[in-house]
Amino acid sequence: MDTKGNTNMTTHLLGAHTSTQGGVSAAITLAEKLNFTAIQIFTKNNNQWKGKVLTQNDADEFKQKLSRSSIKVVVSHDSYLINLCSSKPELLEKSREAFVDELERCEMLGIPYLNFHPGAHGGMGEEEGIKLIAESLNLAHEKTKNFKVKSMLEATAGQGTAIG
Repeated sequence: MDTKGNTNMTTHLLGAHTSTQGGVSAAITLAEKLNFTAIQIFTKNNNQWKGKVLTQNDADEFKQKLSRSSIKVVVSHDSYLINLCSSKPELLEKSREAFVDELERCEMLGIPYLNFHPGAHGGMGEEEGIKLIAESLNLAHEKTKNFKVKSMLEATAGQGTAIG
């Protein structure tokens, strides 16, 4: 599985965000039909806090299909609901728990990268927002310290109170 995290740029990558309708391994089948060498997926519904439980069978099927495919890089994108710098304590806690869940899902599937939006500070200021993002990442990475999956911060337009 190590080679799926190798981004040696001597090989050109072609891909897109790929549907997982029918299960996460369905993305591999679709990507192969489209001749992709890279994909980004959601491991669960991107607009819900809780996702369908991934079974070991789901993970095994995904890994098996991936190993037989021409896909070189897989990235997961976290839920759009997650805000690692929310000014609302209950939303911040829920976001932190959901982010750890996203890391756990990636680890189970052998996906080496989790792409995420930093969040929106909600008016408490960019500096405080950045501190909360760092704190949130530190907490998540402490809970997943033996994981191979890496967190990838997605640069955003930074509209309103969004940090990016």
